[in-house]
This record gives sequence, structure tokens and C-alpha cells, in this order.
Amino acid sequence: MNLPLEKYHLAREKSFSYLDLFGRPTLVITMQNVYDFHRVNFSVNYTYNSSWLLFKPALLIGFFMCLFVTMILYFRLDLSSRAESEKEKKE
Repeated sequence: MNLPLEKYHLAREKSFSYLDLFGRPTLVITMQNVYDFHRVNFSVNYTYNSSWLLFKPALLIGFFMCLFVTMILYFRLDLSSRAESEKEKKE
């Protein structure tokens, strides 16, 4: 059963979820005066770049790696003036 074109409206939008920087495409179908006999099975086909499957895990790994490296550098850095005053006392 094919629906006439004037009975429904298609819109393409972008929806954002967790860790979505660019958004993902969303197909919105709106109809008016919908009854039970309007229920029709349909399918939406799309192509998806398989390299984007690794984007979110890589983003999380990069974030935590930067966080840990920053923490390591912060705890190893000695910016106190005590070290200089102790050196002067020894001299």
C-alpha cells in the first residue's frame, strides 16, 4: 500500500545525543488524520561510514589520556618556593 504524497511530510534534521559533536541524521515523518489503516511497514536505507564506529571510543580514550597525563605532570611539578629557601639555608 503506497501512501499519497500529500498525506505525509518528510523532514531531515540532526539530533544530538551523548558525545555527538556533529549530530546524526534523523528522518521525521509527520501525518495528519492518521487511522489504523494508515499503518504501513516501511524501511529506511542509508549508508554509514564504518570508520565513524571508532570515533566515540577514540574520543573517550583521548580525553582520559589527556586527563591522566595532566594529573601526572601536575603531581610531579614542584612550583613551591620552599625548595629555593631550603637550598639557601644549606649554603
